[in-house]
Parts: sequence; structure tokens; C-alpha cells
Amino acid sequence: MKRSISLLLVLVAAFLCTACGKTPEPQETVGKSQPDPPIRTASENGTDTPKTEKGDGPSLSDPNALSSNTEPKLDVDDNSQKPAKVEPPIPPRTSVAGKWLFVMNRGTNEVTAFLFDIIEAADKSFTLKLLDTQQNILDTKVKQFNIDATSVQFTLSISESEADFEGALEDGAILGNLVFDQEQTSAVRLVATRAEDMAAYQQPHDAPERDEFIEAVTGENKAEGAKKFSIDHPQSMLAFLAFEEALGMVKEESLDHAAVESLADSYFKFADRWGKRMQIFAHINAATRLSKIQFDPKLTLQYVTFAENMMTEPQATAWKSMIDLPKGLSLIWGDNADGQEQGAGLLRALHDDQPLGTAMITNVLAEYAEKKGQTDQAMELYAEISVLPQLEQILMSELSQQGGELTLPSENVARLWKKKHGNTQGLDHFLDEVFAKSIVTFAVEPVKPRQPDAGNKVVLCELFTGAQCPPQRLDWKQPIPKPK
Repeated sequence: MKRSISLLLVLVAAFLCTACGKTPEPQETVGKSQPDPPIRTASENGTDTPKTEKGDGPSLSDPNALSSNTEPKLDVDDNSQKPAKVEPPIPPRTSVAGKWLFVMNRGTNEVTAFLFDIIEAADKSFTLKLLDTQQNILDTKVKQFNIDATSVQFTLSISESEADFEGALEDGAILGNLVFDQEQTSAVRLVATRAEDMAAYQQPHDAPERDEFIEAVTGENKAEGAKKFSIDHPQSMLAFLAFEEALGMVKEESLDHAAVESLADSYFKFADRWGKRMQIFAHINAATRLSKIQFDPKLTLQYVTFAENMMTEPQATAWKSMIDLPKGLSLIWGDNADGQEQGAGLLRALHDDQPLGTAMITNVLAEYAEKKGQTDQAMELYAEISVLPQLEQILMSELSQQGGELTLPSENVARLWKKKHGNTQGLDHFLDEVFAKSIVTFAVEPVKPRQPDAGNKVVLCELFTGAQCPPQRLDWKQPIPKPK
């Protein structure tokens, strides 16, 4: 009974999310950068506040608005929005000077987050102004920038968080990437505009190429669909989702090794146009998706190694957990005993940091422990998943992409328990103990039961979910530390 009630609370927490909906007070920052200058801070030049009329609009607290690190959202029929207001055509620019809309994808929708003006001075230096923001982005300022005629780099302070953009001019648009709090990475496109404010851009809208994207990801050959889509729409951020979807389906579509390499190479070539950080992320993402379905550990390890070699030290530290997952899976599923133990060590560290973070890691460690004859450890790991039914369902969904026979962790723990004890007597008590231990990873000690004469007072609590998601922390007044 105790386990059932607590499970209900966990499930409720998993599906609730809050958004403050407060109207921000965006800032305009003026700064100068010479060709190849040292980076300067916005505080050297002062700020003032742009004025614009605000309307209702979507909140960018949605993690899909600022990050490509999640599974692609393909529930496209429920995501349909009105088409964007079309401006008169603007001749392709040969310089970054001019006004630009900062556009990201959220599912198959496009969301305009900011309006910038890049002004070129007589001495060929550039000034960056933040003219307007999407209404639910909290206090935004430009901290620093570095701009020349064909490339743009700037850092935004958004409430208590930081977002860094890098991009380059290509075919009239600025293609680049945004790194949020040095962790989450997203492709971003700056679109030329004549707009003076964002009054017409507060609502998300369907990406113009949405229908072709749906055709690419729902066709019989998703790999060829993704490659064709990226060629037909070289400036579409939806191509990243198309490649990610195709990589996750290579086993289901029975692609051979050469076809998978061709798909990944097309993905990397496309990502390279959006900057070095997107190239690194694409290699990590491809390695992650392929390693999860146990596709050629040697190939996925090559992708991991490529990403590691391209990283700077700050990236290597900030993205360690992101790269340790495919690296750990690639090693543990390889044929080298020392490598397997190294991979298990990486996965154990991820598991210990976030015991309920991913059921796949826990299940892989359980299988490895069972293979090594460590029955007690294997039982406890299988039990960690089975006592939380939602985790078990998520795991089964992930494992279904691998093909082969699926066995529930609850069945595995029962099998090992019976093998060790001869029957299932005491199994329920063992599962209760594992459940209580798992809950302690994120819940404090329960208070003592209320006394009969304690009254009938009601406590109103505000529940914060996604506490480790930087975009969701935009809704809060201060950074939320990562739980241990």
C-alpha cells in the first residue's frame, strides 16, 4: 500500500510542469567590436530598454524550444499552428549588418525568440542591439559580442542563466547554434527582416517545410528521406530531427553497415554548416542513438572519439555526462574485457549521479552484473526499475527498437530471486526495501503521522519539475542546483 501511494505521487510529479507567464523587460545593449578584436562586455557601453507592445504568446520554458538534446517530437498533427506572417522578400544579404529574427524549432513549429539589429560603422566595426524579445523570456541582456562581416558571436544573460550563440552568414541567413548554460545545444537560424518589433512574431507557427518533413520521417525509407530533406531544405532545423529519427530506426528498417555510415555522414555534413558545436553534438547524438540499439560498438566509439577530440576543455567538462553515455554503452557492448569494465564504470557513475535518470543504464548494468555472476547486484538493479512501473514502461519502449525478445525487469528480478532462494518468498519485502531506498534519492524523510487532535489545516505546495533543465529554470528567480 505504501509503495502504491508513493508511486502515484511520483507519476503526478512526472507529468506536472509550471510556467510563470510573466512579461519580461528586455534590454537593448550597444557594444562595439573591431575586426578580430578582444571580446568586450556590454557593460562598457550601457543599456536601455526597448519599447514594444506585448501580446499573449508561448513560453520558451518548454525544453524543446531551446534544446535539441531530447527525442524528436513527432506528434505533428497536434502541433499545427497558423502560418507565419510573410514579409516582402529581402534580397540575400552579403553582410551580417541589418535586422535579424532569432528563430528556433519547437517540434515542427518555429518560435521567434529575439529581434536583433547589427549596425556596421564607417570603420567596419559592428554594434549589436537587442530590439525586442518573445514575451515570456525573462530579463534579457547582451553580455558580450564579437562580430565581423560574415560571422556573429554573442552571449545573452537571460534571468539567472546564460546562452551563447555562434553563427555564420550563408545564403542570406545566419546559421548557428545556441548553448544554454554550457550544456544544452540547439540549432538556430537568424532570418533577415525589416520588422521594428516582434508584435507580429509572438506566436509559434508551422515551419514552412513541415509537410515535407512529415513525409520524410513517416516514409518507408527514413534514412533516404532524411538525406533528401536536408538537401531540399539546407536551412531547415527540422533536418536535425529527421536525421535523429532515422538513426533511431536503422535496426527496424534493417539498414546495413554502409547505409548507416552514409546516413551518419550526411548528418555530420549537414550539422557542420551550423557550426563546430553542432558538429560535436551531431557525433554525440549519432553515437547515443546507435549505441542504445547496440549497433556496431566500434563505429559508435569512433563517433565518440571524434567528438572528444573536437571539444575544448570547458565543453569536455560541461558535456561529460552527455558523452559518457554512448561511450559507456559502446565499451560495455564491445568484445574487449578491459573495455567492458571501463564502460561499466562510466555507466555506474551516471547511475549513481541520477539513479532514476535513465532506466536503460540501470538495465544494462543489471545485465552486466548478471553476466559477471554478481546475482545480488543484478537483482537490486532490476528491482530499481521494476518498483517504478513508469520506468519499466519507458525501458520497454526503448528496448523495442533493438529487436529480439523483450523481458521485463520485474520478470528478471523474480527469476533471479527464485534461482537463489528456491521460491519467491520474501521477494515483496525485498522490493519494498529497494523502493524505499530509491525514493530516498529524491525525497526527504517522511514526517510523523498527524495526531488526531492536530486540526485540519491544508498545506499548499508548489511542485517544480525538470529542475535540471536549464530552459525551465528561466521561470525561477535563482538557479536550481543539481540534486545528488
